[in-house]
Amino acid sequence: MEEIKGKTFLPAIFVGYQRSRAKQRENVALVKVSGIYTRAETDKVLGRLIAIIHSKSGKPIFGKICRPHGNSGMVRARFYTNLPGQLMGHKVRVFYDNIDVGDRATPKYERLYGNPNATVTYE
Repeated sequence: MEEIKGKTFLPAIFVGYQRSRAKQRENVALVKVSGIYTRAETDKVLGRLIAIIHSKSGKPIFGKICRPHGNSGMVRARFYTNLPGQLMGHKVRVFYDNIDVGDRATPKYERLYGNPNATVTYE
C-alpha cells in the first residue's frame, strides 16, 4: 500500500486516439499513466475517473478508463465529449476516488488541483 500526501490524482499523458490503418476512433483516447508499466498493473486504474483541462477554454473534460491497450501499461479512456487533437501530449489526471460528476459536471476545486493537506492511501 502506497501513501501519497497532498495528491488526489495520478498524472498521465493523452497520447492519441485508438486507430487502425484505415480509420481513427476519436471517441477512444489512449492514455499513458505514470507508474504503470504492465498490463496487469492497469487493473488499479480501470473504471477510474479521468479529466483533462482544455487549453483554450480552461474547462475540464471528464471521462472514464475503460480497458487496457496493449501490454505496456497504456489504457483506453472514453470521455464525455471527444478530445480535440490539439490536446495530444497534454497532461491528464486520473483520480484515486470515483466522485459522482454527473453528466459533464465540474468537481470541486481541490479535487481537480489537489489539496495540500489531504492524505490518500492507494492500493
